Amino acid sequence: MISISMSNTKMGCVPSFSLMPVVTCNKLMPCTSKGCYAAKIARIRKSVAKAWKNNTTICQHDLSLFKGQMIGWLTMYQPQAFRIHVGGDFFSVKYLLAWCDIAERFPKVKFFAFTKQYNVLRSVNYIPKNLSIILSAWLPSEFKVWLPPKDLRKRFPVAWIINKDGSMSNEVAKYLSNKNDVCLGNCETCGLCFKRKKKDGDIVFYKH
Repeated sequence: MISISMSNTKMGCVPSFSLMPVVTCNKLMPCTSKGCYAAKIARIRKSVAKAWKNNTTICQHDLSLFKGQMIGWLTMYQPQAFRIHVGGDFFSVKYLLAWCDIAERFPKVKFFAFTKQYNVLRSVNYIPKNLSIILSAWLPSEFKVWLPPKDLRKRFPVAWIINKDGSMSNEVAKYLSNKNDVCLGNCETCGLCFKRKKKDGDIVFYKH
């Protein structure tokens, strides 16, 4: 049985589904070897790690089972918004397409996800309107900002990271457009990511 988180301190009462970080992530990203905040959560909270590992096993070995259980849960709860991946990422094209199919079945639910799996995303031509995918430019402080590929930046909004005092790296200052919104810090009260598309501009997050 898949595990779904009903809430957390940052997201409020917005439910989410996660996988194990690193093993499902883009291995070219330096954060897979050092500094991943989701991996830290998994190390500290054993019950979370167990749930994420179970989700990963199901998704990697039986996508039909995953889809059936996710559709059943969404049919029962019908949330306003749903976050895909506090931990983990779209590890394959088939897995991303499974989420696209799920989103199409629930047009009133606003699905959103952040991703560094650029090649997987590039291989999918159609994303449902109620599934907002945001390119992640986040990396731990010891690394430079990771600039998402130009072709994808033309199609999807980017999540940029700035310091808590409002300062930012030269990379962010160079590429951050005039059209952007700043996350208010809680998904339940903010909601900027729920229906985010490229036309809406990028999103700025304070480092956390």
